[in-house]
This record gives sequence, structure tokens and C-alpha cells, in this order.
Amino acid sequence: MDPRVRFRRHVAVRVQIVPLSEWIEEENRKGHVCACGCGKPIRVLPQHPAQAIPRYIRTHHPMTMTKEVRALREAGFLTVSEVAKNLGIGTTTLLRLQGKLFEPVPRHGKRKMRVSTAGQVEILRTELARRAGGALQTIRKRAPKVTQRPEPGSSSSTRAK
Repeated sequence: MDPRVRFRRHVAVRVQIVPLSEWIEEENRKGHVCACGCGKPIRVLPQHPAQAIPRYIRTHHPMTMTKEVRALREAGFLTVSEVAKNLGIGTTTLLRLQGKLFEPVPRHGKRKMRVSTAGQVEILRTELARRAGGALQTIRKRAPKVTQRPEPGSSSSTRAK
């Protein structure tokens, strides 16, 4: 004899079979909107009955990595790519120098990302310039113009041509 089946909830089951195109039109009329708060409508597609109607429009889902990086930047930290760009070197080069040229960078946040302060970047810049020797010109050429400071007492208009 089969065991007795006990139901914990009531479920409404649709008995009628509806054509897919009608179901799509009906769902699109309901006006599903993105859950991110932008208010844009979600367009129901033929694959959604099997996969469920999405809550977000593509790329509107909350991205925790982006939020974490934004919070670290607001706290005054710079990521590895920003530090490398400021120094005019590649990120791989910067990571390889860690432990050899400077102490390992502290890690912050849930994902333990390497971050530095502006002061640490200046210390790295002077240490790189000191140890670079003949490569100093290359470092200056590759460094962004924002980080290059004019030499004291020189001006672009007083250069001899």
C-alpha cells in the first residue's frame, strides 16, 4: 500500500494550454520592470517560460565587485592598475616588484584586493627612479602627463629650440 501523501501548500495549476506568442504578449502587457530601480521594462522572450522571467535587464544586476572598488576609491585608495598607470609601468611588472623593491601591499575588502595610498605611490616612484638608472627616461616617457611635474625654474616657453 502506498504511503499517505500530505500537502503543505495549495498550488494553482493552469489547466489550459496557451500558445507561446499569446503568453509572451500577456506577460509583456503586465509590465515587468527592472529590479535595479531604473524603471525600464523587461521584454519577455520565448525562452523565459522555461528559464523564468528575469528580474534585471542585462548588465543591470548589482555588481558587488564594482561597489567594493568604488568604496575603496572613495576611502582614498588606488588599485594596482591605477598605481601601475601612475608609475608608467605594467601591472605585471608592479606585482613582480612586490617583495623585491617594496614591501607587499596591504589587502583590503571582502576580496582582499591590493590597494595603495597616494603617499605609497610617491615612495614607489622615487625608489623606481633611484634604481632605474638608464631606464629613468623610459619611465618618464611612459608615465602619464598628469603625474609628471615640471622641473623647478624651467618652463615650456623658455626652452631653446
